[in-house]
Amino acid sequence: MSWPVTAADLTALGQSIVADSAGEITSFDVAYDELNLTAPLGRIVQALTHLRDHPACRFEVLIDLTAVDYPDRAKRFDVVYHLLSMSLNQRIRIRVETDEDTP
Repeated sequence: MSWPVTAADLTALGQSIVADSAGEITSFDVAYDELNLTAPLGRIVQALTHLRDHPACRFEVLIDLTAVDYPDRAKRFDVVYHLLSMSLNQRIRIRVETDEDTP
């Protein structure tokens, strides 16, 4: 990917990641010039491993782990991981949704 990264570049990367992940990453969107991925709760470890180990990704640094509370939703919490690929100079965000009872 050349710098600066465009929305089209991020869209192409998101499509590639979802297609190559065997269901570990289910969807993506591009917002505010950032790629946002969504993973099923039970497969977050596999999704993060894929993003670290796949040659097109190489997101080897966990920058931040946080959570967001949406009290009006049934699955009210998003657990959000911010990742960095130093070799590609690219950042992404991946999230999973969960409820109050599911760790």
